[in-house]
Amino acid sequence: MKEGIHPNYREVLFVDLSNGFKFVIRSCVNTKETGTTDDGRE
Repeated sequence: MKEGIHPNYREVLFVDLSNGFKFVIRSCVNTKETGTTDDGRE
């Protein structure tokens, strides 16, 4: 892969606002906030 042309692909914490369920997936979505999972990952 070429350097500098790919988006930042990283782990992202998603929170279901209807029930508070948290799960971590890999994504390149831009984030504004940070959070912590139940097992301590940020």
